[in-house]
Amino acid sequence: MEVNNNIAKSPNLNKKHEKSSVIKWGSVTLYTLPVILGILCYINSMNGDFVHDDIFAIKNNPDVTGKSPISELWKNDFWGKFIQDRTSHKSYRPITTLSFRLNYALSDGKPFTFHIINVALHCLVTALFIYILRQIFHISNSCTFYSAVIFAVHPIHTEAVSGIVGRADILAAVFFLLSIIFYIRSIEVIHPDEDVFIPSTINWCYFTLSISLAIISTLCKEHGVMVLVVSAAIDCLILSRNGVNRWISREVSIIQCKPLIIRVTLLAFSFISIFLIRCFINGWQVPIFLDQDNPASFSSSLLTRILTYNYLLVFNIWLLISPITLCYDWQLGSIPLVQDISDSRNLATLVFYIAFISIIIKSLKIFRNKGCSKNIPVLSLIFLTIPFIPASNFFIRVGFVVAERILYIPSLGFSLMVGYGLTKLCSRYSKKKWLLITIFTVYTLLLAAKTLHRNQVWQSRQSLFWSGVVTLPHNAKVHYNYGNYLKDNNEIHQAIQHYTQAIRLYPEYSSVHNNLGTILSNQTQSEYHFNQALKHNPQHKGALVNLGNIYHSQKKEHQAESKFKQALKIDPNYSDAILSFIKLLMETNRNDEAKKYLETAMKTEPFSHNVHSYHGAYHLASGKYNLAVKSFLTAYSLDNRAISSLINAASTLRSQGHVGEAEDLLKRAWSMNPTDDLKNQLGLLYFYTNHVPESLNTFETILRKTPNNMEAATNYARVLFAQERLDEAAQVVENVLSQGSQNIDALQLIGNICAKKGDKRKAIEYLEIALHQTSHQIPDKQDLYLTLLFNIGTLHQQLNEYQSALQYFNKILDIEPNYPQAYLHIGGILHIQNDFKEARRYYNKVLKLEPQNEFALQNLVKLSRLERKQQQKQKL
Repeated sequence: MEVNNNIAKSPNLNKKHEKSSVIKWGSVTLYTLPVILGILCYINSMNGDFVHDDIFAIKNNPDVTGKSPISELWKNDFWGKFIQDRTSHKSYRPITTLSFRLNYALSDGKPFTFHIINVALHCLVTALFIYILRQIFHISNSCTFYSAVIFAVHPIHTEAVSGIVGRADILAAVFFLLSIIFYIRSIEVIHPDEDVFIPSTINWCYFTLSISLAIISTLCKEHGVMVLVVSAAIDCLILSRNGVNRWISREVSIIQCKPLIIRVTLLAFSFISIFLIRCFINGWQVPIFLDQDNPASFSSSLLTRILTYNYLLVFNIWLLISPITLCYDWQLGSIPLVQDISDSRNLATLVFYIAFISIIIKSLKIFRNKGCSKNIPVLSLIFLTIPFIPASNFFIRVGFVVAERILYIPSLGFSLMVGYGLTKLCSRYSKKKWLLITIFTVYTLLLAAKTLHRNQVWQSRQSLFWSGVVTLPHNAKVHYNYGNYLKDNNEIHQAIQHYTQAIRLYPEYSSVHNNLGTILSNQTQSEYHFNQALKHNPQHKGALVNLGNIYHSQKKEHQAESKFKQALKIDPNYSDAILSFIKLLMETNRNDEAKKYLETAMKTEPFSHNVHSYHGAYHLASGKYNLAVKSFLTAYSLDNRAISSLINAASTLRSQGHVGEAEDLLKRAWSMNPTDDLKNQLGLLYFYTNHVPESLNTFETILRKTPNNMEAATNYARVLFAQERLDEAAQVVENVLSQGSQNIDALQLIGNICAKKGDKRKAIEYLEIALHQTSHQIPDKQDLYLTLLFNIGTLHQQLNEYQSALQYFNKILDIEPNYPQAYLHIGGILHIQNDFKEARRYYNKVLKLEPQNEFALQNLVKLSRLERKQQQKQKL
């Protein structure tokens, strides 16, 4: 259990000890048992899905999926956004992203192999930890074994190992430990009988390799750079301890410490260089955090910040000692701020510092004792404290309160401290050794059991987010995340409940207000929550876009455009804002402007299926049908869940007479993703191309499988109606409506069926209900709304209820002044009522819009004939 300060003792003095160690342990046993325990503890994590941050960092990251050139990952942050973008998270981890990319390519994006690699890397870190303790620092087998076992099974690592994005911490640890190994190997061994107090650097290749590995560790995760500080501390406090002691005692001059000074200077230079280069890569910007990310750092009270930061140190140590309560997120109310001295939690901070100072004093005594080579407390403190410094908030603001993954490397120091403490106790109380080992075994088994349980939590989004709600119900963030999961799974009622609870816990939570607004059916309430989101965070680009979309739906184009432009000012590459603005521009016939924004979207989001889908719509509106089809197909190739893009491509091909190609597309999509929606579209395609038997057979197949598929049933009834099978069509539609449905298409169809059967009064009743339902969805269904108005007006006209008919036709013209059929029917009614002057005026309006309108031309001829007869009568 001794560290030899890089001193190789005499072979004769150590022969007996080494022999007994080999007999008792064996290098194979020493390495394999902790590694096997690590595998056993994480074997149930391997069937987990992509969860939480994995979705954004892996599944939706083109740098990982291979949709972007490999050169881009060196320019982008961990989430795939350009690192110098102001909204970037500034987490630059290209080595980790590269490992994900290779993993994704080899596994076709399946999470299973990602988990295998994570577990394998954790076992590698465990093996490297054993190697450092035993082969580098020559710590005893028992101390090494106990320390490695604790590290291998500790549940604090589940976020790093079971959560796939935690690979950043594990990879950083691998290169962190390798850097230390090569740093120490680059320094000469000092023998006890030599009067040398500062070891020299004997292998500059190893030294350079150590610096290189530190850089790689930093490129895996930012705190990897702290290995340079760890190496300097190990050199000063352990390897060169005798020389530093002599310099402190003024037995030697600082000049005689030259080898140490050179090494530390080079480490410091490397540290500063890495820091400055990293600042340059970031564009000399710091990440933007909100108060909800780290409330203490935003507190205006210096006392609150000091007390809270120090308590959080205690909290992190307690998570290592007793990881009973673990959670994937510790924000928003999980740990209330310590705001005054009277807070009882300050007692825990005091106890912590008493214990911590005691360990430091003990370590200093060991350090100053020239004859003592037991530096394990010093080594454990170095591993525990220095890697944690970046997360401590004392020097830089971080974007979290507590993050369990951050403790992955510091837990090496904790594990060593536990192993050393147990070894010391067993040595001092040898008669109670088996009792102590039994206690340690029970503690280890409890840790392992907790790890196995936590792995289950990380299996899916549902289990992870629900565990947060159960563990920290007073944490607004976990309710927000679980609400998002429910929203994504269309469990709207429960999602609203959790969003509401999150707002109750934290009323200023802008993201919750925004997401709640997106699922509320009442537009007024949605608008309120979007405004609340902007009240608490004026830079919330999502809320700006959503509010703009509401204004757009209300025909407030100017206000909508203003909101879209505000969002784009915050983030010029925000695709949601770009696409919403493009939609507005295209609907207002500003296609040239729309084209400009589309080009921007194509540059910033070249692998977004939404962008290509909008590009297709733009080409379609411009009459470029071939390009439209190409864009729709590209959208589908980027995301085979984008069925609407494939349907649009098929619809465009069908409209151009390419029926066979349209059919092939739908069939191909159905073979890859056999959904009822696709089969439904295939049935419609058959119907529109006069393949009626195939159409009927397709819809009947769907309804046999899913009798309550209202869309398929409505389309089936539409085909029956077209075949004059009115009674059958009516029966199918009535069945749809009997299920409590307010299906507008079904209501319109049953109205048409009633009209066809001569029951015009009943037809009007159904069409009025459909009209009422459609009125809530204008302008998205404006064309349907106008059609319903026209059909109802026509039925009133057929019933000779001319005044009612005129009301409906005039409503059409209020909405759409260029609706020729409305002018034609108004002219016809006025014609019948002998108001020839007004009738002529309306017929002329029709001809102004449609110069070749046959009915208007014929009616004008009839009108002229009637006017001549009237004039002749007047002459007589």
